[in-house]
Order: sequence, then structure tokens, then C-alpha cells
Amino acid sequence: MSAVASAVTVIFGLETDAWIEGETGHALAGAALLFTFVVALFHALAFGLPLYAALSRHWRLNFWRALAGGFFVGFAPYTAYGMPTLLESASSWPSILPWSAGLGLVGMVGGAAFWASVNSRLTPMP
Repeated sequence: MSAVASAVTVIFGLETDAWIEGETGHALAGAALLFTFVVALFHALAFGLPLYAALSRHWRLNFWRALAGGFFVGFAPYTAYGMPTLLESASSWPSILPWSAGLGLVGMVGGAAFWASVNSRLTPMP
């Protein structure tokens, strides 16, 4: 999931021309990737693994449950962070929910990657 979030950061930066040319730009890009990796790793460890541990007692992990769990892991933290603003004014919903949904989609990619890694049948090469 961390690699996915880092890739999304690079793509977003390239599309918005957010990178600065030269050595400073490379340093900023490296710092952004490192920060994104750490945040995504924290989300996976703090939210994803406990969610998997709690739900795996009752349900077998399948692709659709992994997607739903990944969406929740991506969607919930940002929405919870913006909840005071959402409760204050109904006009703030259109500004927060698209970002939350986008992060939920990134979480779905992470959930799919988690499902694929759990269900991989790879054997070591002889």
C-alpha cells in the first residue's frame, strides 16, 4: 500500500507540475515520497492490520472484502480529521468528501494489493 501511495504522489506531482527543476526539486520529490511512504505505512499498520485481525475471525478474506476494507482505511482517517468542519457547516461537505473518496480509492488499491499478497501461491525458485 505504501508503494501505491508513493506512486500516486509522483503521478499527482507530475500532472500538476508541482516539482521544482534542479537539485532542489529532486530533494523535495524525495522528501514527498518518504513522507507519503511513512504515512501510508502508518495507515496500513494502525488501521489495516487491526481491521483484518478483527474481521478475519468472522469472515474469510476475499477480493471484495479486501476492497471494502481498503476503502475504509483510506476514507475514514481523512473524513474523521475533517469531521469538525463537516459538522460545523453543510457547505463544507463538497470540499471534503471528494478528497475522502479519492483517498478511499487509493485505499482500495492497497486492499487489492493486500489481498493479492495474502493469497499469492508463489513458491521459491529452485
